[in-house]
Amino acid sequence: MILREMNEADQPEFEKFLSDWDGALAHSLLFELSADGNFDTYLKTLKRHNKSISLFAFEEDLIVGIVSIRHGNNQLTDNFDGHIGFAVVPEHRQKGHASEMLKQALLYCLKFGLNEVIVVCDESNIFSARVIMRNGGILYNTTGPREGSSKKMHFSILLT
Repeated sequence: MILREMNEADQPEFEKFLSDWDGALAHSLLFELSADGNFDTYLKTLKRHNKSISLFAFEEDLIVGIVSIRHGNNQLTDNFDGHIGFAVVPEHRQKGHASEMLKQALLYCLKFGLNEVIVVCDESNIFSARVIMRNGGILYNTTGPREGSSKKMHFSILLT
């Protein structure tokens, strides 16, 4: 599996990727996907963000997941969203992709000069919590629901 940025040649697989989701999580990681679904506009939007990067997990030619890395430190990364968000396409879950995606995302965080990464997941999402802990995550806080969301677990991962 390789984690990389999307390019123009990925449009057919990206369209399949969008149709495979069963929930809102992935769509929250696909920030600013235009209402008309214009792929070229979406690629340009991804490149404009200087404090975050969206990477797609490819298994051969298939997109199996997405990772969003927010490499700027601010109140949102520290208190709410964390530095890394990840989601795996439903049909590709339980195959180790999430662990590998997070592992590779942590290497990107080192390139951005981060020494510590905050990763947040829903308190009810035991699968994500296990992935985070397998990658060195230490639970340091649980926060109450915020505007229609569930309780969150906040993990710290020290990068060496």
